[in-house]
Amino acid sequence: WDYPGVGGSTGKSPMTAGVAADALDETLAAAAIDRPLVLVGHSIAGLTVRLFVGQHPDDVAGVVLFDPTVSSYAHRYAAEFQPAWNGAVSAQEVDAVTVWPDIPFEILRHDTSLSEAQELGDPEVEALWTAGQQAFAELAPRGMVTEVVGAGHYVHFDEPQVAADAVLRVLDQVE
Repeated sequence: WDYPGVGGSTGKSPMTAGVAADALDETLAAAAIDRPLVLVGHSIAGLTVRLFVGQHPDDVAGVVLFDPTVSSYAHRYAAEFQPAWNGAVSAQEVDAVTVWPDIPFEILRHDTSLSEAQELGDPEVEALWTAGQQAFAELAPRGMVTEVVGAGHYVHFDEPQVAADAVLRVLDQVE
């Protein structure tokens, strides 16, 4: 699935988490996808998924996110998101979601020892990202964060078996 205005999709810009969550809901409905479902996403999808689950708690059975963007990062670095995303508005939208249902939820994050080498950010950004992902996981009673040794921001490409195993673990826990 492409966000509106990205790839082969039409839509408006700049994108916000709210526009993206609405577009995801509309796409799932148009494709007649049965719910509840398991959502899997990477990076900026963290904002979309956080809001979508908050808006549609009965429609989601589990979540796996690979190094998701967190609201504190989106807010602090709002200008970095432009013109495609409005980071400040997105951060406000997702911060309104303070609890998730009791669903299996895994975050696989990048190896913090690789941050500077891969230009993922300085120590201050790394601390912001790490704390934000931990707080994100705590939205759900079964939320957890795992640092994937050897993986950069593209965890699912760098360690595909670890990523696949996380998806399978969540699927196994879906009731």
